[in-house]
Amino acid sequence: MGLQKSVGTSPAIGVSGQKVVLGQSVYTTMNYLSDGTVKAGTFAFAPAAATTFAENLKTEYVTNKGTGLIGFVERTFTGAGASSETYAQGEALTIAIRGDYYLKAPAGTTPTAGYKVITTDATGAISFAASASTGETDTGWTVTTGGSAGDVIVISNHG
Repeated sequence: MGLQKSVGTSPAIGVSGQKVVLGQSVYTTMNYLSDGTVKAGTFAFAPAAATTFAENLKTEYVTNKGTGLIGFVERTFTGAGASSETYAQGEALTIAIRGDYYLKAPAGTTPTAGYKVITTDATGAISFAASASTGETDTGWTVTTGGSAGDVIVISNHG
């Protein structure tokens, strides 16, 4: 392992799924569990088939793609580990339906302020556009602070 070649003089802006402002998010009324494919800083969707749990347990597994959008997956200390962004199967998720969050803009995207945050139904991939096309879902979130692919941007949904 080589020596460090540079030192940043500014703190990191944020990481995908991290709140921009504490205490202003609105969450789903039900507690959901990861099916093992959901990542911090992405969107969660209702599964194709419901899971039956014990009689008194009111929850549901969610997945990382589809058309039944539930909300944006917040990063939590107990969830995704340091080496993985993915929440393990059965891990409880914190899913926001309103708020301001950091998001690392995926490669090949142009996050322009004012654009809608779009997901591809088949893969759950995030992109940004003026409107959703066939096979895509408009998440209801918009780009507040834009940038370039790979930048940490801010997305917002205030209903």
